[in-house]
Amino acid sequence: MTTAPAKYYSKKPPWLKVPFPGGDRYSWIKSRSTRLNLSTVCEEANCPNIGECWNGGTATFMLMGDTCTRGCRFCAVKSAKYPPALDADEPSKLAGTIKKMNLNYVVLTTVNRDDLPDQGASHISRCIKATQKTSHRLLIEMLMPDFRGEKELIRRLLMPRLQYWHTILKQSADLRLKSGIIVLIMNSRWKFCATSRLIVRKDIPSLH
Repeated sequence: MTTAPAKYYSKKPPWLKVPFPGGDRYSWIKSRSTRLNLSTVCEEANCPNIGECWNGGTATFMLMGDTCTRGCRFCAVKSAKYPPALDADEPSKLAGTIKKMNLNYVVLTTVNRDDLPDQGASHISRCIKATQKTSHRLLIEMLMPDFRGEKELIRRLLMPRLQYWHTILKQSADLRLKSGIIVLIMNSRWKFCATSRLIVRKDIPSLH
């Protein structure tokens, strides 16, 4: 029995396709991040918009390497129980790269490093401070790990004054549902508390 070919072919919309990444600025970021062993979530997560973002002067740097200690099934980042040691020079490499890119806004994210005593909190803090020192007017958005809910580790990241702090809200490990809020640190405390109460009323049992 043979199946007849479909009569009608629906052409995919042009916005669904992205051009192959290239261009001078893309090539510069690519070569520099490779040479300095800097990781970007753009590459590690196989983002299809990498060419557009990098040529537009935007990049999301991923701190603490390219290997995570958690193997989330929805994520393309590599995972291992014991990833390579942290690069002690990453703070200065990151700060120098961001300064040369002449950015006004940068996004920093990280892998999870459950194998480290402080889960990498001190290292992340050094990266933020080094970047702030070399780029005084830079706005930094930090997509921080959950640190398994350890408040002291979270406080270490709040010590360098950040403009945006983004964390993940997990509802259930079984359902694997996630939500996120971006907190503008300069906003008043009551706005954050009001948002937190609203999330709790939506049956999300914990706020990280």
